[in-house]
Amino acid sequence: MSFSSSAKDEIAAQRTSSAAQRLSMLAGLTNTAGSITIGRSGTGVRYITETYSVGKLVSRLACAIYDVDAAIAVREKEGMGTRSVSIVLSGAECETLLKDTGLLVASGEGMMLGSGIRPNLISSETKKRAFLSGAFLGSGSITNPDKSYHLEIVCRNEELAKKICEMMNGFGFNAKSFQRKSTSVVYVKEGDSISGFLALMGASNAALEFEEARIYKSIKNNTNRMVNYENANLDKTARAAAAQTQCIELIRDEMGLTKLPDALREVAEVRLNNREATLNELAQLTGISKSSVNYRLGKLKEIADDIRINTATCK
Repeated sequence: MSFSSSAKDEIAAQRTSSAAQRLSMLAGLTNTAGSITIGRSGTGVRYITETYSVGKLVSRLACAIYDVDAAIAVREKEGMGTRSVSIVLSGAECETLLKDTGLLVASGEGMMLGSGIRPNLISSETKKRAFLSGAFLGSGSITNPDKSYHLEIVCRNEELAKKICEMMNGFGFNAKSFQRKSTSVVYVKEGDSISGFLALMGASNAALEFEEARIYKSIKNNTNRMVNYENANLDKTARAAAAQTQCIELIRDEMGLTKLPDALREVAEVRLNNREATLNELAQLTGISKSSVNYRLGKLKEIADDIRINTATCK
């Protein structure tokens, strides 16, 4: 089961505490996953989702508030490992449901599709939370946090997307929207906001799992950075040691190490005998400080540079 489906199962399993919250949640579901059907038996409503628990929630909410019948059908998508859950509502009060949830609005010529959210559905924080929960259950998704941080809710029109953004940002979730073909998409990419949104909807287990994945990823990234840093230091140390060895070999071949002052000769010989040693290791072998070793190696480089210049001038 995907992380998104697991989170939806947790949200759908909750019981709303009031009739007003149930209507707001049903409105969120209807505005994102619902569509109007017209047949011989009159006006009906169809919801499409990939999560069976969401289908059961739609049926439970609708039948608790209105005089409607609900039929749920599940169809497995061959070869894709997914399924489509269809919930069809029929009955005398389907049109009332559509009006109450804002999908149908009265106009001068009768009824038309609504493009926004009725104010009474989001008139309090608890109603806004219920509406957002319904909208996420209807057309939302969250990427597995092991891979990336991305939450989105697909909306049928720009006005609905703007209103959902406004509500989410009212809770501090830095939501934005963009146009994807004929739909508007609300999205959040910040880990803190996604975790907070899950907690707001009551998906505490999903929020905890999301945070655990974030912590693991952070530790893994920090470990990788440390390993890369150490590898870079090792490469730098190896290059420096090779350059120092070349300088000392040039001095040895051109003038002999015995002509060097005792302090420089000692470091030169230790470096030649320990070609991969670090400065710390050279300091331990010579019994002097790391800075003194580094200073003497610098002096040896100056002598080697002078030899190169003199050799080039003679030629």
